[in-house]
Amino acid sequence: MTMIKIDQYFDPAGWQKFTQAAEGRETPFLVVDLSRIKTKYHEMVGFFPMQKSIMQ
Repeated sequence: MTMIKIDQYFDPAGWQKFTQAAEGRETPFLVVDLSRIKTKYHEMVGFFPMQKSIMQ
């Protein structure tokens, strides 16, 4: 079995935020970091300069 290397996906502050959001919750559940989605969206839009962005 392969163990996930958390530090490849989260910085320490991000992991702490994730674990705090998960604390005391029943499983399954989903935690979504919307700031990360926004950052990656803007990064992706940068690859298509001729298209209009739906988010500003």
